[in-house]
Amino acid sequence: MQEVLEKLWSFLLELATSVGLKLVYAALILVIGLKLSSFITKRLSSGKLLAKTDPNVKSFTISFCKILLNALVLFSAAVVLGVPAASFVTVLASCGLAIGLALQGSLSNFAGGLMILIFKPFEIGDFIEGGGFSGTVQSISILYTRIVTAENNLVSLPNGSLSDGAVVNYTANGSRRVDLNLPVPFGSDLKAVKSILLEAAEKNVFRIKENEPTVEVGEIGDSALIIYIRIHAKPETYWDAWFALRRDVLEAMEEHGIEIPYNQLDVHTKQ
Repeated sequence: MQEVLEKLWSFLLELATSVGLKLVYAALILVIGLKLSSFITKRLSSGKLLAKTDPNVKSFTISFCKILLNALVLFSAAVVLGVPAASFVTVLASCGLAIGLALQGSLSNFAGGLMILIFKPFEIGDFIEGGGFSGTVQSISILYTRIVTAENNLVSLPNGSLSDGAVVNYTANGSRRVDLNLPVPFGSDLKAVKSILLEAAEKNVFRIKENEPTVEVGEIGDSALIIYIRIHAKPETYWDAWFALRRDVLEAMEEHGIEIPYNQLDVHTKQ
């Protein structure tokens, strides 16, 4: 009996030593591998290798490399634990198929990210509108494009919907048009009013000087004439130009006694 117990103890000790070492090795691979993966992605982000690369491609590449390196670390740890590589690959392929069917939306987003990188409907720093939101593109990752709205909110938009839907890029042409539709009373001296409003528009310090302002009658409303005022500004100073145009126009109207008419309703009664 003592001999049997000694053999059993020896077997358990050998098994514990073998398994314990594998667990220690696997844990070391995970800890060191994940830290190394994080270090490599940070070096890619700040190093010279991708310094001259397109910002969109750089963001996408770093995101893809991080996922690939983490998957490689997990695979290595599993092999050290004794999982046969061939079996692991087979199981991984089966899981990949099942996950692929379950995550068709994510695969669509991945493909959408590739389409965005290839056709470049927008780039990092552009002001876009898509998916029901508008804002400045902050990053383009494998699955999502992140934008910062005018309210300073961070919105993550799926790449699939952006590549399949309509996207308005306000920055692509190098300038944005600032619009102001202003009602003036019927019977006003249009020549004088247009001259005053044109002077106010030209005063805007944020407008692009090469693009002359436009001041014309755009509509004949029920209670007033609608004057269209148009100037162009650089994308980064759009809101400065927007606010300045309204301020300058209102100051000019107040200075020259031009009133903004209210909606009027005439009621006739029969005696």
